[in-house]
Parts: sequence; C-alpha cells; structure tokens
Amino acid sequence: MCTRSFDLVNTFWHLEYEKIEKLDNLQWLNTYLLPPEDQLDTISEEVVTALKELRRFARALFDGNISDDAMVKLNGYLASAPYYPVVETTEDRYRVTFKPDGDGIEKLFADVALELANLMTEAHLPSVKRCQNEACGYYFLDSSKNQSRKFCSKKCNNLIKTRNFRARHKI
Repeated sequence: MCTRSFDLVNTFWHLEYEKIEKLDNLQWLNTYLLPPEDQLDTISEEVVTALKELRRFARALFDGNISDDAMVKLNGYLASAPYYPVVETTEDRYRVTFKPDGDGIEKLFADVALELANLMTEAHLPSVKRCQNEACGYYFLDSSKNQSRKFCSKKCNNLIKTRNFRARHKI
C-alpha cells in the first residue's frame, strides 16, 4: 500500500554531511520508481522538474499542510491521470481498483496522486510520520498498534538509541 508515493517522497536523501538528489539519476529512477515494463531510455528536464514538484507537494501533505489550494492541486493531478477500473480478488472477496494507463511517467504520476488521495480519504494521513533521526528524514507509514513508531527503520532506531546511551554514559 502506498509504496510509490513513499518511494517518490524519499528520493531526496539527508545523510549526515550531504544531501543526495535521486530524481536526477535515470538509472535510480528506473530501478526504484518505475516497473520493468515502463523503464525509460531518457528523461527530460521538464519531467524531472515536474517530479520534484510532485514530491514537494506530497511532502507538504505528509507534513499536514492540507489547504483548499492543496485539494485543488491534488484534484488536478487526479484529473490528468488516465485510469481504468479492474476487479481484483482479495482474500475472500472482490473489489474494484483503478489502474493507471499511459507511459511510465504518466503511470507514476497517476499512482502517486491516487495513493495520496487514498491516504487522505481513508484517514491514514495521521499515520504518516517523518523519521526522528535528523540525519535521515524519511517518511513512513506507522502501522504499529499504538501509533508510537518514531523511526523509519531499525537501523535509525538503533543508531539514535546508541547515541543517546553514549551521551548519558559519556562513552
């Protein structure tokens, strides 16, 4: 659930001493954001700029900045996305889902817009959190029972716990 929107939002890496922009790397984009059937040979600067704008917009939503303008913008993304309905089997029942149509980038925009809309309408947006490791900054969906998760991964969790322990014990 919501993998492409989180993959897009987390394409700007905050490492301890540097920041890395992954959307400028076509190989990374093909490997992590686009499925094999939608791989690109080239990508225009306009598309990269549009992806960065979509990422900024998604981060603002994840941070709770939901306004009427944001809703208009999200509806604009949804309106420009070509979808077709599909009936899928899930466990013991059927459900209708909407699949994007078009080329790889159009599908990516459509998937991200639909995932953002689903996060908002299914009341999952409060479960979207930012990793409390300041050197990381990844966004993640907190699916823990009591919504108390603070870190995107065990690696970040262990790193901060170790730092705090060493600070307390002056190691």
